[in-house]
Amino acid sequence: CGFGLAALSLACEAAKGKTIEEARRLTPDEVQQGVDGFPPRRQNYPVDALAALAVALDDYQQKRAATN
Repeated sequence: CGFGLAALSLACEAAKGKTIEEARRLTPDEVQQGVDGFPPRRQNYPVDALAALAVALDDYQQKRAATN
């Protein structure tokens, strides 16, 4: 779905240059700043994208801790 991909891309762009903790504090509103909003049926996409980002950050931290 194009809106899903857009939300994921916007979440990644919003996280760039931030620390892991700053990225974890991103809000759906910050993700949506790159577009004029999502259609009513797709309002959950920014929230879902941030949930996916949190899983990726957890995975990164676990793998990093395992190698140190």
